[in-house]
Formats: sequence, structure tokens, C-alpha cells
Amino acid sequence: YNFFKTQYTRNNKSIIPKIFFFTIENQTKCLKCNLIKYNYQVVYMFDFALSATYDFCLQNNIYVTNGNYGQKNLSLFNCFEFYIRPSFFTGDNQIYCSRCQMKVNALYGNYIYSLSPTIIISLNRGKDNEFNCSVDFPEVLDLKPFVLSQKSMTKYRLKAVISHLGESGLGGHFIAFCRHRIIDRWYCYNDSI
Repeated sequence: YNFFKTQYTRNNKSIIPKIFFFTIENQTKCLKCNLIKYNYQVVYMFDFALSATYDFCLQNNIYVTNGNYGQKNLSLFNCFEFYIRPSFFTGDNQIYCSRCQMKVNALYGNYIYSLSPTIIISLNRGKDNEFNCSVDFPEVLDLKPFVLSQKSMTKYRLKAVISHLGESGLGGHFIAFCRHRIIDRWYCYNDSI
């Protein structure tokens, strides 16, 4: 990780990565000899597919609430649980292990190594917003259970929510709800009114 960080910092002098970019650790573990390979990547946003997250929660008996009128509700924690879930590579998806010198079954996982001062979370409802569910999230979000590095900041306060109104990503209208940082009040920003 230190080598990766040194190389990345040397090549990226902009202030934007320092504010928004965080690091993901990818682990691939050979299930034959237990060799683990580590790779790191820099990411600027968590992009959560809500329908896949919901299916994951149902299959793993993770609590999902039913809101008003039987509507499906997820929590932001459900989304992070789905994000760091391990995947198995078997059959045609086996990986090559350099120690075993052959294709083997493997376990692959994405882990949050360290976070940035500001994080962006996208809740993807699919094409034309077909997956209709609410996502519960706290005003203060503590991601400590999901972060590997003990030095990383883990607490975040909600500053803004951007919503898309309309049927498609090609049309419709965006509005923003933002917290005023000095007077601590929420405002709706909508350029159509």
C-alpha cells in the first residue's frame, strides 16, 4: 500500500484527489495454497446498485424493512455490506495462481482501505429508475466497521442530497437539498421555480 500511495501521489498533484478520492484494497485468495494477492485502486465515488443490494440482503437474511404501503427499504449500511461481500471464482472463472502454477478456485473481495475527507455515494435505481425503494441513512455516518486502516477517518455528516426527477437519465430534472454550513439549515435548490 505504501508503494502504491507513493506512486499515486507523485503522479497526481491536484487538490481534487485529496478531497474526494479514497483507496480500495482488492484481495484475491487462492483456495488451494491460501496465497493472497493485494491490489489497490483509487475511487472517487461509491456506486450502489440498489436492486442487487436488495437481492443480496434477502438471500443472506439481512434485515430489510418494509416502509409505508409495503415499500421496500434498505439502509445505507446494507449497501456497504453488499459492497464488501466476497465473491467466489470457480469453474470457468478460476484464476491462475503463481504459487500453484495452475488455475484454482479463489475468493475475491473489495475492501475499503482508507477514506477521503469527503465521500460521494450514488444510489443507482437502474434504467428509468425501475427499482423503487427508500434508502435510510443517518445524518452522521460512521463507516468504521467497513474500513481496514485504523488511521482513516470514518465519520461523515450529510451535507447534500441530489435527486433526479423523471423517467430516464437522458431527461428529467435534478434538484439538490443542501445544508447551509454556517446556520445549519437545509435548503432546496431547484432552478425550475
